[in-house]
Amino acid sequence: MALLKTDKSGALTLPPSILPNSTANAEYDVSVRGDHLIVKPAAPKNYFWTKLSPDQRAERFSAWVKETAVPVGLSDNAVSRESIYEDR
Repeated sequence: MALLKTDKSGALTLPPSILPNSTANAEYDVSVRGDHLIVKPAAPKNYFWTKLSPDQRAERFSAWVKETAVPVGLSDNAVSRESIYEDR
């Protein structure tokens, strides 16, 4: 068992010996149960795009843009000089 202290901001830093198999930027789920702090490796994130090739990702993105893009235009009146400069 190790004795840990919080820093001035209240953060608790775990030394590498507490999580010996940890790698850089590893993610952990932390929960509190009573007076116990539970630290578990986070479940891997399997985003769909990690399984696609760059070309497939580009195709999916293009399809999404076409599906969601709502053409928004301004009327001729909205961009006319007269409507922009009312004083003239």
